[in-house]
Amino acid sequence: MVQTTRKDDPKLYEVELDYKSMLASGTRVYRPRLTESEVVENIQGTTIRLSDLRRRSPINAESLANSLARLFNYTEDGADQFLVKVVDPSNKIFAVDRARRIESIDSEYLWQVPDDLSAEHAEALREYGITGAIVSSRPTLPENQRGVTIFVRGRLANEPEFYGASSTSFAFSYLTGFLDIDQIDELGPDLIASDRRSVNWEADETVGIREVVAEMITWIGADRRRRQRLKKRQRVKKSRGVDIEGWSRTIRSEEATPLDRLLGGVIEDDSISDSRLESIVEDLEEIVPEYAPLYWRHLHKDIQSEVKSFYEHRDYFTAVDQALMLYVDLVRNRSGSDLDETNMIQQVFKDKGPLIDVSLRYQSFLNDKSRGNLTRSQRSLSEGVLAGFRNLIAHHRQSVLLNKGVFDDSACLDALGIISYLYSRVKALDEIVDTNGTEPEVSELETLDRPFDLEADVAPESPEHDPRSRPPS
Repeated sequence: MVQTTRKDDPKLYEVELDYKSMLASGTRVYRPRLTESEVVENIQGTTIRLSDLRRRSPINAESLANSLARLFNYTEDGADQFLVKVVDPSNKIFAVDRARRIESIDSEYLWQVPDDLSAEHAEALREYGITGAIVSSRPTLPENQRGVTIFVRGRLANEPEFYGASSTSFAFSYLTGFLDIDQIDELGPDLIASDRRSVNWEADETVGIREVVAEMITWIGADRRRRQRLKKRQRVKKSRGVDIEGWSRTIRSEEATPLDRLLGGVIEDDSISDSRLESIVEDLEEIVPEYAPLYWRHLHKDIQSEVKSFYEHRDYFTAVDQALMLYVDLVRNRSGSDLDETNMIQQVFKDKGPLIDVSLRYQSFLNDKSRGNLTRSQRSLSEGVLAGFRNLIAHHRQSVLLNKGVFDDSACLDALGIISYLYSRVKALDEIVDTNGTEPEVSELETLDRPFDLEADVAPESPEHDPRSRPPS
């Protein structure tokens, strides 16, 4: 049944079509029942009611409205002088309008056309009076929703497609939207197919429009990738504290280039989930940490914390100087010595009765001579770094040493590595609990870090001749 009335018309016209009667009429002309009645109130519009349908499953009014929204692009306020609604059995109304096309999509980004585009593209679109909205969905879209639909005067003129735009398949899987191009009706007859499914884009009148639309979609695809990269970088920085964009610039070795390529590919790949992205970044941090080549990670954490800001800003001299000060302060505080640096080192790590015995943690498996060698090596290396680095950077202009390559990034890390080694030997004594004169236990980590026995050139024949064996109690 169809009911229709016009504004300011007192008559309501009703046409009833009965399907069974139509079949029974055979070859005779079927005439539907037409009635007129007085309009109760001043309304206008057309209502179509279908009854006695063979379909047994209920019709979802909202889904039907979403489907119809792909065919019509009218405004809800009736500015187009035409309004389509779907009403369910409970009289709930679902408007079929352009807003529904967007609202039914789980959108991540929205571009209002032409306002949200670049100035160049916006100007070209305005020349043809093109308006609309493009959205990028969060999940991939079904095939029948991908692409941009074109409407002319509120009615479908071209089913969704990408009009030859140059973009990635990933972008095509997420982009949808609509454009209103009423000007097509004014350019000439027969530009829209009779079934209103496509526009004749080969005609001279429409070639320019198609090119403008394709360039717009290409730009939106690139803008989406830019937004995705920014969003992923921000997400990783918030969760991991890592600046993906600047990460590779902090690496001053050959690892920088492949790291940059790998991070770029991860950021560009839409198929990588948020949780997977964070997992990849976490693994990369283990392989290529920020701010240094691979061996930065092996520096003692105290050394890293003390010099990181200087190293980041390429102030290599201050980085090494601060690391030396940290080590000297540790030795001074633990020993209580008030001598100058060089004399203090010689006193603290003397051969007999050292004030700090760095071999103490290894006493369970090193003989006395090997332990003495460790103490002497601590003293010799400590004197060496003080003379080799402190004196070097104190008596030459930094710019000269840098320009001549005498003290560069690599030299800085080498120096920090030696200082970290010495610092770790002393710092490790904090882990030893020996309040009752009992022998300290060696942890699994310490066992892996055991130095070579300086006397054991060959494997011992028996445990009693093994200098690493535990001495009798």
